[in-house]
Amino acid sequence: VLFDSIPVMIVMFRPDLGQVQFNQTFERLTGWTTAEGQALKGEVLESMYPDPLERQAAAEFFLQAQPDWQTFAVHTRGGELLPSRWTNIRLADQTQIGIGIDMREELRAEQALRGSEERFRLASQAVAGIVYDWDLAAGRIQHSEAINWVIGVSPEIPARDPDWWIEQIHPDDRPRVRARFRELLAGDSGAYEIEYRAHHADGRWVHIWDRALIVRDAQGRAVRIVGTMSDISARKGLELALAKANASLMEANQELSLANLALRENEGR
Repeated sequence: VLFDSIPVMIVMFRPDLGQVQFNQTFERLTGWTTAEGQALKGEVLESMYPDPLERQAAAEFFLQAQPDWQTFAVHTRGGELLPSRWTNIRLADQTQIGIGIDMREELRAEQALRGSEERFRLASQAVAGIVYDWDLAAGRIQHSEAINWVIGVSPEIPARDPDWWIEQIHPDDRPRVRARFRELLAGDSGAYEIEYRAHHADGRWVHIWDRALIVRDAQGRAVRIVGTMSDISARKGLELALAKANASLMEANQELSLANLALRENEGR
């Protein structure tokens, strides 16, 4: 019952192919039956692997009976390719058991992931700043390539450790950012924005405007954060210059007021 109901492909055979048996999962996925395997023997192997080099590689792998995994593209009875991963063992009576896993769903998932990453890359290129996607549940964070020119590091560096970014925040800003972040995760807010300074690889401090959306599950727990980080150093520089200009203007106005007062006093005298 286990042999026929387990959701992986199983092939039992003798090294001389004197006995061949397929389980129902193998028959369903490949279209080849045990009866055909018994009757055709080597011809079934040739049909599964029409290419002589692939057939030789598969035969050598199974005859070695080593518990490793190797990927093969098996041709089904209908001529379709079935990407699969196989391992095999040899029993004391020399019977060998091959165990195969259908890789089609895995390959489709990988293709979908590559497509998602490509969309993320294209979208991030259209944004003037760092785009990031933080999966809180998985503890994984992805940054766009813009992080390289904003703070001078490769996107792979923060991807290894989500806590890495908080360590790049200026020590004077870090407690405020930590407290704000804890408050956001504990609350029910769906978005946030915050300004702070981050360390650049060349040693300077970059002013960052961090804006993000917080994705929550049905229980209200934050599970994902998607946002952008913009370098606003130029704007902060202009703000500082404007503040200095305003201060100078106020000082000049005070001096003018004092001069006018002195003038009126002098006229009075």
